[in-house]
Amino acid sequence: MPDRNQPNPLAPGLSPSAQQRAQQIVDAAARVMGRQGYGGTTMKDIAAEAGITAGLIHYYFDSKEDLLLAVTATLCEQMRRDAEQAFAASGDATPFARAWVALQAAKDHLKRPNQQRLFVETITLALSEPRMREQMAQLYEALLDSSTAMVEELAGQVPTPPPVPARDLAAVLVAAIDGMALQKLLDPSRDEDALYRAFGFLMMSCLAMSYAVAGLPVPTLEDFAAIIGGSGQ
Repeated sequence: MPDRNQPNPLAPGLSPSAQQRAQQIVDAAARVMGRQGYGGTTMKDIAAEAGITAGLIHYYFDSKEDLLLAVTATLCEQMRRDAEQAFAASGDATPFARAWVALQAAKDHLKRPNQQRLFVETITLALSEPRMREQMAQLYEALLDSSTAMVEELAGQVPTPPPVPARDLAAVLVAAIDGMALQKLLDPSRDEDALYRAFGFLMMSCLAMSYAVAGLPVPTLEDFAAIIGGSGQ
């Protein structure tokens, strides 16, 4: 059986057929929990969605909480991988454009209401359940590792390095993305694209300061608007 101490149960130690079955269960759980919410979902609901018996789910997951963690871990991994790939593919662009590309990759994942809901429900449960809290902390550390690497790469492209540690900047970036997702959940009428454009402008302003400190030309507001698609109004 899979190692219960790992936040993502789809570990390399599983056989290919077991990995496929576990992924089938996780995918089904993501769909049902996204539609019905964590509290409104039963293991029987997930089993019916996956086309298997409820007993088989318990071979891979001890509880519904473990399954929620697996769903969240999968979503986090997908977001991390997509952001890294988009960032790597933008290697020939300016630091400003590269920062925006990575931010857009995160938005494309969290723009889905069901995923936003699952993230928030997982964090809420983790606050009162020590084991879940520890595993969520591990997921965040992985996101921070990835975000820190991108911040460090951008810092190497600008003329003056930032005056604060890259990991602290990465933590603030992740927290801001979480906050924008929470705002959208609380107020569905919120223009999420506008929030990301505003946040993108703040990120680019920080990068622009590096050029100003070095006495080099700083991009104009029109340059920023061309990247983030805003009008500046």
